[in-house]
Amino acid sequence: MNSRSGQFLKSFGSKRLAALAIALCMLSIAVPASSFAIDDSSAQLTSSSTPARVTRSTRARHSARTAAALSVPDAKCNEGRFTPVICAKDVPTTIKYRPAYASCGGRAAALLSGPYLNAFSVVLRDRENRDRWPECPRATGNYGGCSFYQCNTLGLNRCSAFKCQNILREGQGARAQKVCCFGAPGNSGVLAGASRLTIKVRDLPGSNRDPLLRIALKGFSPKKALN
Repeated sequence: MNSRSGQFLKSFGSKRLAALAIALCMLSIAVPASSFAIDDSSAQLTSSSTPARVTRSTRARHSARTAAALSVPDAKCNEGRFTPVICAKDVPTTIKYRPAYASCGGRAAALLSGPYLNAFSVVLRDRENRDRWPECPRATGNYGGCSFYQCNTLGLNRCSAFKCQNILREGQGARAQKVCCFGAPGNSGVLAGASRLTIKVRDLPGSNRDPLLRIALKGFSPKKALN
């Protein structure tokens, strides 16, 4: 160190110099905070600086959690027989019911879209909360040609007109919808007792706490369209 540098340090002061060195050090290591946002199109977390790598299975799990966490109307309507249901007038427009739907050959159908597009299942139920209807075995013959074991123990869809006999996918992108075709038209004697839809948003194996939506049909009747 030459004499001029020594004079500068002496006049500036060692304490000031130390403070300046600390400030410069802090500036050199400062790290900008990352900004995270929800991408509504894919419902996944993304970073504005470094996009997160999200697998298909991760997106599926997140979508299921998102659907289960949706804010839904309170169940205020009661048939006087079982658990209250979401009133028909409050049902989200992404859940529809048709007593006769062309794509199902004129049979009744449930149409699910938006956050319910990938719901695990949807069934019709009556005022006793039964979805295995007509009851089997019956003296006049079993629906779908099912045995007692197939209907009551296995609970196969083909054994009940209240369950999806086939499932269709219609539309693309934001207009995509899942169509559950039930076993008969809404004005048929077979579906006469149907009064509600039950949607299982996702399946939790080994649990009896699956997230469910209980939806009232309009007028508690399978003959009327909902939404």
